[in-house]
Amino acid sequence: MRLSVLIALAFISLTSEAQEITFYHDIAPIIHKHCTACHRPNKAGPFSLITYDDVAKHSKMIEYVTQTHYMPPWKADTIYRKFLDQRILNQHEIDLFSKWVKANSPEGAKEKNYSEPVFYDSSAFGKPDLVLKLSEPFRVKGNNRDTVVFFELPYQLTNDTNVMALEFVPGNPRVVHHSNTKVIYTEFVPPEHCWDFMAPDSILDMNTVYYDGWVPGAFPRVWPEGIGFRIPKYGMVLLQIHYAPSPIEEFDQSYLNVYFTDKKIYRRLDVFNIGTSGGIAEPEPELVLPPESIDTFWVKAEVAKDLSYLYLNPHMHRLGKEMKAFAVTPENDTIPLVWIKDWDYRWQDFYKPETMLKIPECSVIHVFAVFDNTAANPANPCNPPCLVRAGANTSEEMMSLIIASVPYENGDEIIPLK
Repeated sequence: MRLSVLIALAFISLTSEAQEITFYHDIAPIIHKHCTACHRPNKAGPFSLITYDDVAKHSKMIEYVTQTHYMPPWKADTIYRKFLDQRILNQHEIDLFSKWVKANSPEGAKEKNYSEPVFYDSSAFGKPDLVLKLSEPFRVKGNNRDTVVFFELPYQLTNDTNVMALEFVPGNPRVVHHSNTKVIYTEFVPPEHCWDFMAPDSILDMNTVYYDGWVPGAFPRVWPEGIGFRIPKYGMVLLQIHYAPSPIEEFDQSYLNVYFTDKKIYRRLDVFNIGTSGGIAEPEPELVLPPESIDTFWVKAEVAKDLSYLYLNPHMHRLGKEMKAFAVTPENDTIPLVWIKDWDYRWQDFYKPETMLKIPECSVIHVFAVFDNTAANPANPCNPPCLVRAGANTSEEMMSLIIASVPYENGDEIIPLK
């Protein structure tokens, strides 16, 4: 009698546990933290994941892509280096979602403090002080091909001005794959212009004041107080936009929000590139990929002074397979920076450590990258494989590690980033 009662109680307990997994109590917090930023109207995700109906409609698909770790997209190895805002589901969260689906996705009662997340669209920081926008929409041809365009956006201010944030806002998230931004000093206001594939060397070689980038799903970057850069009175923004292939004609009118500050910028944010496309060091051997080859390349650069890095951005194109970066100090200690074991050109990011991270003077930053130019690589744009060299076009290859840093000061290691 006692045994049968225990079995019955155990059955009731298990049943109750399964019934307790509901959307509002268990699933919504996971979805809103890791998925909704991209899966909402006019963003990169192909459908919205905001409401119960949104998620229940796609529940089986979500179960599959989370169990296979295809979603949410996060390529950096979290054991090698932990980053801020990691889009990673732990096994408990994955199992929780699977149990919810198997229980027919119960909605449950809304929690008292439940509210749907509020995301920015036109700005994350409020009204900008300066908006630099394409004067007219750019036409993206419906030819199922990648398109890379450089836009020259000139500006004029009353005087040199401190900047605390610069924010790229995609006009058409359906086709804007990613962007890169260079703030360039000029002695006069140049006319607005654009170039397909590559800006001329006369523009690319001009004095760069600041460099930044954007990828879908990346969180806006806000620097600690006192960190930023100074924008010159006369200048232009060279905006490089990569448009993804589209079967239909699309139009885009992306823009940049610039935020000034009256507070003193006493630590200038510097962004440097290690690798191809004008990096402070070039890969060894030269980045040339013969057909049917799998090759590893290496680039290194010495740090001239103590610095604290705030974010880094690894970059390769379609033939990239793996990238690993670390710094070796003069004492021969290794500082892990980032390791992407399964590179995917479609999912790139700007990786921020949880706090500012010191790289001591005379440390050497090493970057290793593997490229696969074989027919077995499904991302290979050439069929059959062709000779590929370094270049900015998506049919060419790049090997870059972009690092944003400031001169080190005592206590940086405990300053949190956000």
